[in-house]
Amino acid sequence: MSNLVFSNIHPAQITDKNLNQVLLDLIEQSSKIIVASGYISNDAIVEIHRIVADDLDRIKELSIFIGMHYIEGFTKNQYCSCVKLNQLLLEKGVGAVYVSPNMSFHGKMYSFVSNEGEHTGLIGSANLSSFIKSIERTYETMFLAKNDETAKDIYDKNLQLFAALGVRIDEAEPLREEDFIQSKLDLSNLKGVTKIDELETSKLLDQKSEYCFEIEIKPEEKSHLNPFFGKGRENSRGFIVPRPWYEAEIIVSKSITSLEGYPPKGEIFKVVTEDGWSFECVTQGTNSKNLRSVGSLSILGKWLKGNLELKGCLQTGEKVTEKVFEDYGTNQLILRSTAQHDVWIMEF
Repeated sequence: MSNLVFSNIHPAQITDKNLNQVLLDLIEQSSKIIVASGYISNDAIVEIHRIVADDLDRIKELSIFIGMHYIEGFTKNQYCSCVKLNQLLLEKGVGAVYVSPNMSFHGKMYSFVSNEGEHTGLIGSANLSSFIKSIERTYETMFLAKNDETAKDIYDKNLQLFAALGVRIDEAEPLREEDFIQSKLDLSNLKGVTKIDELETSKLLDQKSEYCFEIEIKPEEKSHLNPFFGKGRENSRGFIVPRPWYEAEIIVSKSITSLEGYPPKGEIFKVVTEDGWSFECVTQGTNSKNLRSVGSLSILGKWLKGNLELKGCLQTGEKVTEKVFEDYGTNQLILRSTAQHDVWIMEF
């Protein structure tokens, strides 16, 4: 059986299941997973790490070939996440992470094998980025082959590719500090996020605020910026889907939410961050204590945790602790009003 799989982002909702749902189903049902991708995102790697660590009895092989980053450049977070995943796979004897030092590979091929030996293959446009709950607005298309000669051929060609171009990341020449490319906090590809030009951002930042709230972000074990470490979401078949790495929701003290001017429960408002990103937020829950981004909890989370990563205070896949905030210099999220009642400045 062969067909096409799409991202299914509105308004181009073409198939019953989107690409993320198809990938999660295949990961759940497969004992062997072989991925060749030009590029990867660091959150995808830590999410895969979490799935493997939690389900080692089922996964017999997981190997990932990364075709572009070794030549074009890894960020430090990407590289360290890949090294940690590789160490886990080698320790458990179930696979490895490979890079391509001698030639750039820009393809995207995914192979899955079930316990019964049935092959499924995907080939198309999608790099290995966060697949748990994507908030990107890039539309991807993949050709899916299931339990036929094409699916088996994709698997065989993947193995040939690994053998011809792949070098285990621990056996490739280690990257030095000066080899890493500069990280940047880029939210431009996230659904619901826009970039405000510098002049408009500056005018908003210069405004005097009638209301200003200093919100403490606590280093809780499984909330605030650490939902990734809580229990994932169990689907109807009992498979635990981890929470996305960037998911976050700030729990605000009643001493703040009860103050005059604090955004009322359920009222959507726009925030403009100090670095010019704009997205919608809302307060929910008892006493308006839950401060979250609209559409996806990962929007606010990526801005907050992305800043911690950018400053080198947080390694992707590690908990946000008091030490992380100490290194960053603050655990205070500033929310202050502007002349427009539904527009707020957010600073961290």
